[in-house]
Amino acid sequence: TVRKRTAMEVERCPFNDPFLVRFQAASRLREPRIAVITRESYSSDIWPRIRTVFQKVLHHPKQPAGSQEDICRMVYNLCQQRLAAELCDDVIRTVHGYLRELCAALFRVSDDAFVMTAAAEFAKFKTSLAVISSLVAHLEKVFVMDKLGQPLEALFMRDFDSHVVVPLRSRLEVMLRVLPTQYNPHLLMILVQGLYSLNKDYALLALPLFSVYIPCLQPCRGPQLDGIETLELIRFVQSQAIMFEDRPRKRKYFVLEST
Repeated sequence: TVRKRTAMEVERCPFNDPFLVRFQAASRLREPRIAVITRESYSSDIWPRIRTVFQKVLHHPKQPAGSQEDICRMVYNLCQQRLAAELCDDVIRTVHGYLRELCAALFRVSDDAFVMTAAAEFAKFKTSLAVISSLVAHLEKVFVMDKLGQPLEALFMRDFDSHVVVPLRSRLEVMLRVLPTQYNPHLLMILVQGLYSLNKDYALLALPLFSVYIPCLQPCRGPQLDGIETLELIRFVQSQAIMFEDRPRKRKYFVLEST
């Protein structure tokens, strides 16, 4: 026969601890159910709210555009209910529309402000992509990397090349060779290095200028030829009045004195 426990033994039993009882009850609670999202509710309600935030981020990436936590939660819920493909297509269409508007706006910029405006827009677009990538991180994890094979940030940088740089290539080639008298050297560096990262052939648009901001761009062709090229680069830099920052550069020029 099983001996019946006394009242003192029941009280000392750890399973009768009030905190433990509450913890076990809480652990048995189910997670809250996600509200069912239909394609109609997505198209009429959820996506317009997400699109508004993305458009604000594209135009003003450094200003708050609503609650990022709410957007991340919406993206997660959409992915859980198998609407990731629709969301990905809508995000890509939104960014493509912005790039087409940007290209049309750059066509209307005057020649004096074209290079600096293009550099500022390129820097702003890179900042916007960082914010958008953080908002759709779960979408990239469960859908984009599997279907597209690359993150959205890399995809949109290629789209910037095809939608903006390629239509403006001939104008960029002319304007980069004749820089304005006043410009921001930091923005110019971002533009030059950004164009080179998109396509290394863009260095041919203004090779002397790209050589200033990209170390070891051209291969060594012998001391004499390199010395002549260095003198030409220095004359170009002095004629264009290119301003350097105080910090030391990676590339140094050694002028060979002719004997």
